[in-house]
Amino acid sequence: MDDGEIDEEWSRVLGTPCYDVARRRHLMLRHRHIPRVLPASLGRMTRLCKLTLEDVSVVELPATLGDLEHLNELVLRNCPRLATLPGEIVRLRALVSVDLTGSGLARLPDPFCYLPNLRFLNLSRCESLSLLPAALGKLLLLRYLNLMHSGVDSLPESLGDLNSLQYLNVQGCRRLTTLPASVARLQRLRLLDYHGSSVENAVAPGHLCETGPGVYSIVMRAEFLAEERAHGETCSICMEDQTYMVREGAVWNCAHRFCGACIAEWMRCYPGRAPCPMCRAPLLGRLGDSEL
Repeated sequence: MDDGEIDEEWSRVLGTPCYDVARRRHLMLRHRHIPRVLPASLGRMTRLCKLTLEDVSVVELPATLGDLEHLNELVLRNCPRLATLPGEIVRLRALVSVDLTGSGLARLPDPFCYLPNLRFLNLSRCESLSLLPAALGKLLLLRYLNLMHSGVDSLPESLGDLNSLQYLNVQGCRRLTTLPASVARLQRLRLLDYHGSSVENAVAPGHLCETGPGVYSIVMRAEFLAEERAHGETCSICMEDQTYMVREGAVWNCAHRFCGACIAEWMRCYPGRAPCPMCRAPLLGRLGDSEL
């Protein structure tokens, strides 16, 4: 199939003329009537860096998804009929971020746990998801795990092997009654939120302080902040030095600061007034898109 034939196929699928599909870097399908299964020619979009499917009725992704060698962001948001992912997803070695918010996902395939560069995983509002793979701990670079208001009823003991994990949110997981003891080994964790879940008497890492009901986070002392300002801006979630930062006090009445990528992900979870991800301080004002 040449590029012209790919354009013709996607024009039929989307009901609108499409050009240079194979050369696209971002494919976004939102609020569209598309086939239950996307065409296998998706794998021919070898330059694709971001794939977004939102509010669509797709039930299955083609195995050729694994051919997208440059894909670094996969967004499958509010796809209630999407129940699983192809095992070929393990071939996406460039994949950094996966957002499955509100999908109908019943399970994560085991190969998913062997994505070597995955850092952000959002499974919030996946109500059909009850279990995570036992091999979850193989995601050694994972920093952000959001299970807020999902259907999970247990977490694997291997969670404690996520040495890079800094953010763990199981807020509102009513079926979840306990956290694995291995959570105490997460020495880089900066936020643990199980507020509104059925978890009682969780053992949090010793370096975290309770900052609210079911919320443990890093408490940033004034002297630490002064030192941090002297050495540049650091995001409170990913801990990376950033040249573009949401300034302290600009959003929340607290001293925590965040890079645009991390805080945009958090804001998407709260359609209203989001609390601070670290200490749950109330929101003072939402920044415009140009500031994020």
